Parts: sequence; structure tokens; C-alpha cells
Amino acid sequence: VQATALQSWVGYAASRGIYIVASSGNSGDSNITFPAGDATTLTYNGVNYSKYLISVGSLNINTWVRSSFSTYGSSLETIAPGEQIFTAFPDSQTVHATGTSFAAPQVSG
Repeated sequence: VQATALQSWVGYAASRGIYIVASSGNSGDSNITFPAGDATTLTYNGVNYSKYLISVGSLNINTWVRSSFSTYGSSLETIAPGEQIFTAFPDSQTVHATGTSFAAPQVSG
């Protein structure tokens, strides 16, 4: 039920011209997570809105290649820095975090 609700929300937002930036996942294989996995095929009410869904993987800025953990595949559209990203953390802390969830905001910005 949750996946159906999220799928409807993503389709509805895209149909209104809202861009959705989604991380690809951290499994290091070719099974891109939803909604990023639909980046090239997103349809809503029979209309293709894939141009509004951007899938993002992680890039290692030291080697300028895709991070080893970053999920990849035919619907992966771009990569952005996603390793050792300085970010806020609970209890007023800051940390260096890694993952495609830290690469996606780089594209959103």
C-alpha cells in the first residue's frame, strides 16, 4: 500500500511540473530503488512524465568514478558527490556521511 501511495504522489507531482530527485540506493548492484528506478519510465494517468524524475548515484570525488556502493543501471541519470559529505546530525552534532541519499541533495540544490 505504501509503495502505491508513493508512486501516485510521485506521478501527481511530476504531472504538475514538479521535479523529483531520488537517490539510486546503496547496494552496489543494478537494482535501482524506487522511485529512482522509474526515472526513464515514469507514467501517470497514461502520460510519460519521466523528464521530471531524476535518479542520482554517488561519485567518489577522489577518483571521479561512481562510488563502489552506489546502485547503478539503465535508469541512473547522473552521479554527484556522495562520500564523506559534511552534514548535520541529531543532538546538534555534525558528521561526514556517505550514501546516495547525500548525493541527491547535491543535485536538488
